[in-house]
Amino acid sequence: MTPQGTEGEWEVPTIEVDSWSEFLARVQYLQAAARPRISPTGFSYSDVLFRGVSDHTFELSTTLERYGATGMPVTNYYLAVSDMKVELEAFSDRLWEIPEYTAYHGTLGAVRIHESPITPEVAGYLVHLRHHGFPSPLLDWTESPYVAAYFAFRSKAEQKPDRPERRVAIWAYQEVRGGLKQTTVGPRIFTLGSSGRTHQRHFLQHSQYTVAVTREGSGMRYCPHREAFQESEHMPSVVTEDRHDARFKQDRACRFVLPASLRDEALDYLRLHNVTANSLFPSEEALMETLAFKNLDRGKLYKIMKQVGPTENSS
Repeated sequence: MTPQGTEGEWEVPTIEVDSWSEFLARVQYLQAAARPRISPTGFSYSDVLFRGVSDHTFELSTTLERYGATGMPVTNYYLAVSDMKVELEAFSDRLWEIPEYTAYHGTLGAVRIHESPITPEVAGYLVHLRHHGFPSPLLDWTESPYVAAYFAFRSKAEQKPDRPERRVAIWAYQEVRGGLKQTTVGPRIFTLGSSGRTHQRHFLQHSQYTVAVTREGSGMRYCPHREAFQESEHMPSVVTEDRHDARFKQDRACRFVLPASLRDEALDYLRLHNVTANSLFPSEEALMETLAFKNLDRGKLYKIMKQVGPTENSS
C-alpha cells in the first residue's frame, strides 16, 4: 500500500494493481474481510461501498463542491431545493412529499451529533435531484465493485505519448458506526441507506450515497469527505488483515489504482456479467455505447476489415 498526498493533507491509502485478475482477487478478499458485522469492541461495520473514477488523481468531491458551493450550510441548501419543488412537480408530473423549510429547520435542531441531517423523507428527493444533474452534497457509491469498475473504465481517453500512463481508480469505503463517531465534534460521514421512491438508476446501479457534514455553532454545513477522513483511519493494511479496534474513529477507505490500458479486458469481463451502459442506464444512446464496445473495440473492427480484405482503390 502506497500512501499518497502532501503534508498536512489526508494521505490516500492506495493499492497499486497491475492486472484485472489481481483486482478481482483483492476485491473478493476485501469483501470477505470487511463484511458487515458488529466487532468485539462494539463497533458496527457497514457494507463496503465502491466508487469508480476515470483518473486516479480525482478527489472524492460532490457535484455541489464542483459547482463552487463547498461548505454550504445544510439549511441554505434545503431552502433552495424545497423552493424549486413546485416547478419540478409541474414539469415532471410527480409529487414530492417533503417537509416545509421551517419544519425541516426545526428538525435539524433536534438532530443529535451522531445522526445524519438528511432524514428518510428527504433522501429520496435529493437522490432524484442528484440523478438529474442538480448540484448535490451527496456522493454516489455502489454496492457492486463491478459497477464501480465500469464507471472507472467507461471513458476511452487517448493515451498521449508524452504523458505517464493514464490510471483509473476504484475507491472502497466502509462506515464504522458507534464508539468515537458518536462523540466526535468534527466532520462526519453518513451513509443514507435506502432512499425509498426515487430514480430507477438508483436500483439498476445498486446505488448508495454518503454525505459529509460538520457542525458550526448550532448549525451544520456540508464539507468535503476528505475532512472527515483526516480524522479517521483507513482500510486494513494492503487489504490483508482484519482489524476491529478503537483505531477506527469513524470510517475507513482506500483506493485501487489500475492502468487504463486494462480497459478492454475489464469491459469485456463486465459485459459478460451484464454490466454495460444499457443495463445501468437503459436508453437507445446507452445501447449504442454498449454496441460500440462490442463491435468496434478490442480490435474487432480490425479483424472485420482483415476478413473483408483490401478494396480495389487501396494501396
